[in-house]
Amino acid sequence: MKPSPKHHRFLLVPAIAAVVTASACKTKDAPPTPVKSATAESLVARVDTCPGDGLWRPCVLAERVKRMGFDAKVIASDTTRVAYLSPPGLHYQIGKAGVLIAFYFADSASARKSWLALDTMRLVLPSDTASPWPSKPLTIRSGNLVAVFFGTSATQIERIGLALRAGVPAPAR
Repeated sequence: MKPSPKHHRFLLVPAIAAVVTASACKTKDAPPTPVKSATAESLVARVDTCPGDGLWRPCVLAERVKRMGFDAKVIASDTTRVAYLSPPGLHYQIGKAGVLIAFYFADSASARKSWLALDTMRLVLPSDTASPWPSKPLTIRSGNLVAVFFGTSATQIERIGLALRAGVPAPAR
């Protein structure tokens, strides 16, 4: 029996995650290293338990994406270590087949410092001649967040870009 086209979409998400995890940010010096994180799913907590401190966190990102009309689900309990970004990247499935990798820094100054050292159109070191990503990513920096997004449509790419570039919600008073 031949799988339906709908079945192929569900096979595509883990395949994209595997390709992104395996190929993300390969450099001559240090390839990306998957890091087991048993708590990756727990990072996307309910928004009412998320600290309102004005920083991007997995729970804040999930809520912002939800307000744009998409679900943001952690798609791997593995995170990816990239030699030139200090925090591990957390992988999300956006909608049915979009993939977002978010790097949460401790503060906006450290995110900005890392961002300025990169080719921000490709999110790689300027000395890298080949792109390690499976396709051209949308690159995003907002506050303490640096992210790459691989969308399935121009509308999805635009909406996710707008949602994350709008900035993190203001700290609670």
